[in-house]
Parts: sequence; C-alpha cells; structure tokens
Amino acid sequence: MMKLAAQTDIKKEEAPARSGRRHVPTPYPREVESSDRADPVVDREDDEAGKPRLKFVWRDSLRQARNLVERRSRKFFVVMVIAAVLLGGFVGWLAWYKVQQNASEESRAAAVAVAKKNVPTALSYDYRTIQNDTKNTQDVLTTEFGKQYESLMKNVVIDASKKRHAVTNAQVADTSVVSADPEDVKLLVFLNQTTEGDGIQRPQLNGSRVEVEMRNQSGKWLISSLKPR
Repeated sequence: MMKLAAQTDIKKEEAPARSGRRHVPTPYPREVESSDRADPVVDREDDEAGKPRLKFVWRDSLRQARNLVERRSRKFFVVMVIAAVLLGGFVGWLAWYKVQQNASEESRAAAVAVAKKNVPTALSYDYRTIQNDTKNTQDVLTTEFGKQYESLMKNVVIDASKKRHAVTNAQVADTSVVSADPEDVKLLVFLNQTTEGDGIQRPQLNGSRVEVEMRNQSGKWLISSLKPR
C-alpha cells in the first residue's frame, strides 16, 4: 500500500508538467524574419504618426519606362525629320535632273537643226562671191570663232579659190551628238563636198567629217568651233 501511494504521488507531481500548453506542429516551416529581406512589390516604412505606410517601388520603374519612351520618341522624331529632309532633297534633285535632261534634249534637237543648216554655209564658197559670203557667214558664228574664220578665209581660201576658180558645195549627210547641255552641244557632222574648178575635169566628190561645237547665245545657236576629224 505504501508503494502504491508513492507511485500515485509521483504521477500527481508529473501531471502539471504534462498539462502545459500543447505543441501543435504546423504544416509549413516557420519563416525567419530578417531585416535584410526585401519585398519585391512594396516597401514598408512609418509615417509621422508612427503608422506603417506602403511605399510602392514600381513607381520608379514606371518613371524609368516613361523616360525611356520619351527618349526613344525624340530619337524617332529626329530620325523622321532627317529622313524627310533627305527625301525632300532627293525629290528636288530628281526634279532638277529631269528638267536638265529635258532641257538638254531640247538643246540637242535645236542645235542639230541649226548645224545642219549653217555648217554647209560656212564650208561652201564660190570664187565669184567668196568675199561677201565670208562676211555674211559671220552671222552664224560666235564673235571669237568669227574672227578665226575670217582670218583663215582671207589669208588662205579666198586667194586660192580665185586662182583656181573653185566652187565648193557642202551638204550634210549625217550627224551624231557627242555631248549636250542647255548651253553647249558638241556633234560630229558628216559631209559630202563637191568641188569644181580649173584643172578638174568633172565635179570631185569628197567625204569629210567635222567636229562642230554649237553655243547658245541669247537664245540663238551659233557655231563656236569647226575642226576636221
């Protein structure tokens, strides 16, 4: 009986320890709080009253994104302005080139027509009228070339034609434009020249090629050069 009572007293003394707060295990491990832990969405700080206040960190990201968009917009605007200027310059150059090309084509046609008419006049002569013909030919020549032409006729051709009673008639067989712009046109003129005179039993036919330069002076096309080729 004394042994049974002693065991009962021991159980009563152990009972308070067992009747304490019961530990219930949680399904998830408890997180350890740390001052270095950063919330990826919000940051918590206290206001003047000591109450917690949320500071949204995505505002900085939004501001950075807005600045990036503005910078890209400015770059895009600058690029578009430069592209517009370049495009406008190209269109202007293309229009100018088209005008110049049309003007060159018109100049070519006008110069060729005048050359076909006036080159035979400058290269044809009759010993009976050669002095007057030389003077009248000045109307289709530039002032500078007119002086060269007159000097050649007086010093060489006039005397030789009178001695031989020569008559030369030049006709254009064909033409070929070498270069052309609104003010100057260079072309090759293919000629057939018929010559009669003392010592020539029958009219002599010769083919020749002359490089002719035409110049537009005050809207009138004049011969500025004649060179045998």
